[in-house]
Amino acid sequence: MTTTEFDIKELLEQLGIKDINSGVTTGTNWLDAQGAVTSSASPIDGMGIAKIKNATIDEYEEVARTA
Repeated sequence: MTTTEFDIKELLEQLGIKDINSGVTTGTNWLDAQGAVTSSASPIDGMGIAKIKNATIDEYEEVARTA
């Protein structure tokens, strides 16, 4: 592991960013998203940063009702 990789992993951990994260929130509550997964990569070196689970239609509608 290079120093850059270690620093990025440490920073993401400090921010509470896990390998796979939910991308669905009502603003006060994070839902356990069940939709497709989107990967995020660094524009610097193309290394993976984290993955986000997107909302399903039902989860989207739940968030809209809560709003």
